[in-house]
Amino acid sequence: MLDAIRYLVDNGIKWRAMPVDFSPWDRICAFFRRWRDNALVKEFHDRLRARIRAELGRDAEPTAGVIDSQSVKADAVVGTDSRGFNRGKRRLFARLMRSRRPMRDFERCTTSAEAMVHWAMTLLMTRRLARSRLPRG
Repeated sequence: MLDAIRYLVDNGIKWRAMPVDFSPWDRICAFFRRWRDNALVKEFHDRLRARIRAELGRDAEPTAGVIDSQSVKADAVVGTDSRGFNRGKRRLFARLMRSRRPMRDFERCTTSAEAMVHWAMTLLMTRRLARSRLPRG
């Protein structure tokens, strides 16, 4: 189920377009809703974030966060000559925009959109965690 959700978030597909390798789309959607409605995706995200921050020698909880609405509106394909650059935002928004599902306005309710962002960030953090575990060659 987790791989199916990750696939959906990363590729930006419709629920009904889920590949046959995964469970039926309605079961995956029910799983997503259950995790969303019980705040399990947020808890999963927060625990993973705390673990990664601890490995980096930081406090488990971030002290502040800023969202600039203009950063969210600009797509990753906008030319660099028309975009500003803020080093404080380079990890977050550029990588978040590479996950196709949260980038587009598919969700009908804000709780689903928020859950998609949590899943996208979880995807990013698990990739980062997996890379740090690989032996350096």
